[in-house]
Amino acid sequence: MLRFILNRLLLFIPTLLLVSVIAFVLSLSTPGDPVDRLLQSAEKGEAGGGNITRMNRDLEAKKLREKLGLNLPVFYLSIQTQADIDTLHKLSSTLHRPALKRMARETGNPHLVMKWYGHTLEASNSFDFALTDSSKSIILSNYKDQVTAAQSLFSGILLAGSKENQKIKIDSLNNLLSLIPDIRNVKSLWEISLNEYSNSYQNAATWKKYIPKLYFHGLKNQYHRWLLGKEGITKGVIKGDFGVSYRDGQKISERIGKAMKWTLLLSLFSIIIAFSFSIPLGLFAGSKANGKFDKISSLVVFALYALPGFFVASLLLVVFANPDFLDWFPSSGVKDPELFNSDWSFSEEFNTICLTLFCH
Repeated sequence: MLRFILNRLLLFIPTLLLVSVIAFVLSLSTPGDPVDRLLQSAEKGEAGGGNITRMNRDLEAKKLREKLGLNLPVFYLSIQTQADIDTLHKLSSTLHRPALKRMARETGNPHLVMKWYGHTLEASNSFDFALTDSSKSIILSNYKDQVTAAQSLFSGILLAGSKENQKIKIDSLNNLLSLIPDIRNVKSLWEISLNEYSNSYQNAATWKKYIPKLYFHGLKNQYHRWLLGKEGITKGVIKGDFGVSYRDGQKISERIGKAMKWTLLLSLFSIIIAFSFSIPLGLFAGSKANGKFDKISSLVVFALYALPGFFVASLLLVVFANPDFLDWFPSSGVKDPELFNSDWSFSEEFNTICLTLFCH
């Protein structure tokens, strides 16, 4: 018996770890960028949020990514190629990662690609800063079309899905910058960026993308932090801290706590009602086995059990929450937006969940 219990306990630990890994992978599979979602939500909730500049937004995104631990590698180890950029997870913009990964594999020069990326970002930020400079804004206002096109090309270069498309945008931007005056700093940074772009492809080592490389990231990774937390920031899933909602920033544990009351209440009363009917019905049918009552009750029970929950729910609403038939219960659930009152007693709230209980 003791050996059986020990075997079960030993099997329980790896099973729990496997489940946690699957849950973590599923959390990573949510569409879109979590940081971008949170920033959009914050901008909508703040007055004047739409006037935030791109540089300020990038800075906020970087801080938020560090706070959530999204600037860390995903797991304890990863298998990549020698051409891959091992610090790609640190980038504040996830949208730039595919283009940089493609460039690194095409050139086999990850360090040169990252240098090019850094100087291209500097040139882009310097260009944005020049637009806010009062001494230059008057002159640049005469080149609105060129300025708008240049801003779009800066973004497009860092998002390009192919070398050909990227090269077209680089050439177009190069021509545009030559037409815009009084942006000497931008042009000097852009020249450095162009040289690094050319060097990365001229000194290409494409063979590196065929050589695998194993990276060990240690305990500083997203899974470890998600599971065990970080002191002063998060407690980890193992202690009941499920992080925050990427939609509005609210704590997941608080959301679950609010819904838990009604989940437990419905489950408890459903069990009580089910046992109150099933036990006497089973005893009476068993006392008259193979009789008419046993056969009829078995047929009715199996027929009801076979009905889909959504069909039963729709039928109950049509019959018991319809002014044309029996308008006994509210149709909107426990918190009718028109009738619900937070000062209601439990008996008044209970009236709103009767149909739900029957479906359970």
